[in-house]
Amino acid sequence: MIRTKYHMNSMKYHAVRCIFEGLSYKEAAIKVFKLNPADPEYESKVNKAYQKILSWTKEEEFDRCYKELCKQEALPRYSRAMALFDKQMDNKNPWVAQGAARELANRYGPTIMGEEQNTITVKVEGMPEMGTPDEE
Repeated sequence: MIRTKYHMNSMKYHAVRCIFEGLSYKEAAIKVFKLNPADPEYESKVNKAYQKILSWTKEEEFDRCYKELCKQEALPRYSRAMALFDKQMDNKNPWVAQGAARELANRYGPTIMGEEQNTITVKVEGMPEMGTPDEE
């Protein structure tokens, strides 16, 4: 369960979930505010609701809630994917096993080895300093 103030404000949480599910801001606004197309002021209300959703998306808590929701939803899928990799690595077909091992090493190797943030710079003798070129 998401433990943010948005969990307590059901409209904002509903907006987070709608956007997570792939609805556009306008579609989310219509759904969250339960707007009726038969209403004569429908377009005006949609615009106001859209602006409200847009303002919510600029709040830090909205972003935090969205990321937490992504994490919650991804965890079961990630576990299933890792179980599949594990099963493939034990496959009797060496091509399948090697492919799974290569995919795991390429995808997660740098993170496991702590190299995901490292940058390697090679300087060659006579090479100008890195940056913008001199104008001469």
